[in-house]
Amino acid sequence: MRQHVTVTSSNPRSRGLQRGRVVSSALPDMLTQYLDLFALGGMKESEVREHAEAALQTVRSWDRRYAEEIEGIASAAELDPWKITALNARTELLMSQEQGVTFGGECSTLAFADEHRVLGIQTWDWQDELSAYWHTQTVFGGRLSHRGVSEHGILAKIGMNSAGVGVFLNILSSVDDHTSGVPIHVLIASVLDNAASVFDAIDLLQSAPLASSSNLTVIDSHTACAVELSPNGVRVVPADEHDVVVHTNHYLSAELQGGERRGRFGDDSYERQDLLCQRTRSWRRPTTIDDLPSFLHSDPGEPKLSCRADPGASFGQRVRTLATVRMDPRASRIDVLDGSPAESEHDWVTLAETE
Repeated sequence: MRQHVTVTSSNPRSRGLQRGRVVSSALPDMLTQYLDLFALGGMKESEVREHAEAALQTVRSWDRRYAEEIEGIASAAELDPWKITALNARTELLMSQEQGVTFGGECSTLAFADEHRVLGIQTWDWQDELSAYWHTQTVFGGRLSHRGVSEHGILAKIGMNSAGVGVFLNILSSVDDHTSGVPIHVLIASVLDNAASVFDAIDLLQSAPLASSSNLTVIDSHTACAVELSPNGVRVVPADEHDVVVHTNHYLSAELQGGERRGRFGDDSYERQDLLCQRTRSWRRPTTIDDLPSFLHSDPGEPKLSCRADPGASFGQRVRTLATVRMDPRASRIDVLDGSPAESEHDWVTLAETE
């Protein structure tokens, strides 16, 4: 049974303490794995600390509540706050490295939005060595409550709030990525805490100082779009002519493509994008979230919409689908699968809405 974190306090430090108490025993080992991953790109622990301390100050200036929550996690785990900040800023630390890890396989996201229904799903692909360090969560005490998945010590990743706003995450890469903005995982927590619509989410994201590149596919009960983030700005990519949003790990907006660091995800991202677009145009349109997983199933020889780790691959290259998340905002339903759609022996877990 996957660990579940429940946060009930409206006090930021207490929220962090509640998080930290549940996962504290796992955090030191998790941190070691991430420090080893940062080191693959040549970043020493002293540099990680310097960047993380600067990121914590940025978070404090932007919205001190999230800095206090991070400090609460650190206190519960008896760790220095910079270490928990480094986990929350792991995307920025990894993507700022010019010679960092080249990822083989990454997340794929799909959303359908029309007048009848809005449905979304993604595979979360990440390092196999970190497969033990994520949890489901239910978070109360903010303006809005929210449910979803995140890594231990990290405020949010993929989730849906009580207003029916859902957020999916795909990592991107820009030549201008750095570490001095608000970490994307903190931004996601703020969106889930505060946004009552897709448009609220866009406004919030446009107001934040950005350090690295990511795509958030944001849905609510009426619409869906991709919100591409870069140190050079925010661009909204609406659903296509088929009322579908497909996103993998490269920019779709022409304004941001020029600054993209090509090769960080190989050609795999483009192949996955093409396969998903082909399926959405030729397959029967889904009517419930139960119809979604098949779109992200991949057989041997196909682009890796569902990843299996190569046991012979080196550290940093053993990527697999750690979780799959699907959402139906109109039904206020979010389901989590521990693994990929190809792993049918696993059962979907519906995250409860009530405290």
